[in-house]
Amino acid sequence: MKKIIIIFICILLILFISIWIMVGIDKKYISVLEKEILENTNVEDITYINKYDNNYIVKDNEYVYLFDSSYEEIYKVKISLLHDNKNDYDIIYKDNTIMYMEDYKDKEGIIFKYYDIYTYQVIEEIVVGDN
Repeated sequence: MKKIIIIFICILLILFISIWIMVGIDKKYISVLEKEILENTNVEDITYINKYDNNYIVKDNEYVYLFDSSYEEIYKVKISLLHDNKNDYDIIYKDNTIMYMEDYKDKEGIIFKYYDIYTYQVIEEIVVGDN
């Protein structure tokens, strides 16, 4: 009985340490992205950052910016013009459009929904792994 309890505690400890390491790696990655943007652009106060398809989508208190891989500004839009991102979806740049992206797993497979950043209307829905 003691062996089972020790094995169970060891498994829990290994899972906890693994999650802790993954969260640390993710925080470091975000920190590196923020540092690169702060050093190479005029953005000063980053509230959101996402690197998607060799582009950086950066949000500060006033604007959402789109930078290419050379940190040149491609697009800039006032946050007040955007629809409220009440579901906290990622902001991405796809097909020459900045949009919100929702992804989740369903019985059909992995679902990707793309929403217009101004109206929050569904632009496209893609199912990967459909049976």
